[in-house]
Formats: sequence, C-alpha cells, structure tokens
Amino acid sequence: MAEALGMTPQDPRFNIFQSISDSHGVTVGIGVPTRAEKGVCISLILFQPQRPRYTYSKQYLHDDERPFFIAGTQKATLCIDGRNLAFAICYELSIPSHVNEAMSHHAEIYLSSVAKTENGVQQAKKRLQEIARTNQVPALMVNSVGPADDFIAAGQSAVWDIQGECLAQLNPTDEGLLFFNSKTFATQVYVLSESIT
Repeated sequence: MAEALGMTPQDPRFNIFQSISDSHGVTVGIGVPTRAEKGVCISLILFQPQRPRYTYSKQYLHDDERPFFIAGTQKATLCIDGRNLAFAICYELSIPSHVNEAMSHHAEIYLSSVAKTENGVQQAKKRLQEIARTNQVPALMVNSVGPADDFIAAGQSAVWDIQGECLAQLNPTDEGLLFFNSKTFATQVYVLSESIT
C-alpha cells in the first residue's frame, strides 16, 4: 500500500500548493508518502514562494512503520524568512537525539506534525512544553482531527512560548487555523468560519 501511494515532490497534483505559496507569499507544508531510491518515506513537502520544493523525510521510524517505510536522511532544519525552523514528524519529537540535532543546527522554532489520539496528544504536549522551555525556542504542534487509520485523532494543535507556556490551542474536534507571529508571539485561532481571539 505504501509503495502504491508514494509520490514525488514534483507531482503535478502538488502544483496548487505552489500556486498558493507564490500568490500569497506564504510557506505551505503537506504530509505525504514520497518515493526514494530504496523505498517510501514519510515526508513533509514544503512549498515556498518562487523557490524549489524542499522535502524533509522522517528519520526516526516507529516500530509499526518500519515494515512499510524507510528513514530519511535530510537535515531537519530549514531557514524560512530568516528563521531556522526544525521539523519533527510525530514519533520524532520523543527522540532526544532528533531534538539535539535540530538545536545543533541553531533551530529557532521547533515544529512538529503529528497524528495522535487524546492520550498521545497529552504526552506530546508535555514533551513539546519541555522542548520549548529547555531550549528556549517556541514549539508548535499540528495534529489532525477525526478518523485516522484505526483511531480518532484528537486535534488540539497548539503553540508554546520559550518558557513552555501554551499561547494558543485549537479544540479536539474542529478543523481550524492557528496563526503564530514568531517575532511578537501574538496568536490568533480560527475554527472553521468562527474567529476566536
């Protein structure tokens, strides 16, 4: 199944994300399985305005992923708008060496993309709070909502400041957007068409 779903970053179906990035001057990230020379990776493809696409593939695989996927080898940090962002895909945020490597590359923001249940979200929150406080960097978590594989993803995407304090969080059931200004630490949350400030 993973092999059949594997895509390349240049797949024309992704052109819409590049168009959004170019038109609005924003960076867009999407999670997809990507094909590599020796297998399929769990990846984050980043679309930046007028720039080549960048792919970060998960380096630390969970045991239940190893039969289907291979580990990536790319550096986990990328400079976007003059700030070094570190990327973690789900399980990676629990791996100390992943965090240490990101900090050795002078990460200024730690961004994790996860698919977690309510219990998993609570564990991730504690870990990201610790990462933020220990390394003095803002930490962000993006989680899906609703059915995912054989579980229910519990949302609650959130951002923590450098003291590990939660600045803003979405709820467990609704899709939404969380805006975070990395310079002023101002946040704004949108749940569907309703704005909560």
